[in-house]
Amino acid sequence: RVPEPRLTPEQAQQAVADAVWRVPDPQDDERWASESWVGSPAPQDEPVLVQMDGVTEDPVDWLWEDRVPLGAVTVLDGHPGVGKSTITMDLAARISRGRRMPDGSRGMLGATILLSAEDQLARPIRARLEAAEADLMQVYGLEGVSDRRNPLGRLISLPEDTHVLQRAIMNVQATLVVIDPFFSYLSSEINSGIDAEVRRAMMPLSRVAGETGCAIILVRHLRKPDKKAGNVPSLFEGGGSLGGIIGAARSGLAAVQSEEDGFTFTLHQTKSNWGSWVRPIDYQITGASRRGVGRIAWQPR
Repeated sequence: RVPEPRLTPEQAQQAVADAVWRVPDPQDDERWASESWVGSPAPQDEPVLVQMDGVTEDPVDWLWEDRVPLGAVTVLDGHPGVGKSTITMDLAARISRGRRMPDGSRGMLGATILLSAEDQLARPIRARLEAAEADLMQVYGLEGVSDRRNPLGRLISLPEDTHVLQRAIMNVQATLVVIDPFFSYLSSEINSGIDAEVRRAMMPLSRVAGETGCAIILVRHLRKPDKKAGNVPSLFEGGGSLGGIIGAARSGLAAVQSEEDGFTFTLHQTKSNWGSWVRPIDYQITGASRRGVGRIAWQPR
């Protein structure tokens, strides 16, 4: 056994001094709480503050100025039969050729991805696009997703398949995505009447829109009138959760049939977080005899 080296008087005196230095002074709260005495302090929640003077403004880009923003979700409400799907086909057609928007504002050229649960791509979606004079090479239908359990494909389910939607947007560099109707693609695990649950699906969609710069339009039916109570829903009462869906959207639109003229409809604005409030715009659905589909004839006021 190797004997331990003996300390010199100077070394022993220094060792005692070091030991005394390591003993905390109970009167010194700052030293007592420091890492030198007791290790890492208990974690504390600290506010993260950003001084607005150093924030660079991010300007808003528009697919349809003041109505449909890029990088965000827009909700299009309306009862069945008011031409909601035909409106989205009209917008897709305009974008496919870079034409101006219905009110004459600047248009842009880009691709569109369609998720349609109620209509088939072969009939009547293609006919509607052709009636609107779309470039079909710029329009894509997202019919489902193929995975290991479903090699032949299955329907998109949100929010679980949000990453699939994002990949599709990036693959074709889409400018517009239309989900028609939104509730048909909502996961069965989401209760559409509860705000907190609907936000679980809306927040990922908003994030995808922001990351890709794409405009996402969710088509939604208005609440059905309660005949017994005599309650007719307003433009602000879309189906499902009132706050979860429209709350996450940055813009809201509603298509309504005229009470005076059954052939005239109006597209109203119901929400505007990023732009100015704009005048309603009237339209009619014309040429319905052509293969059973029509096209939108806009009538700006």
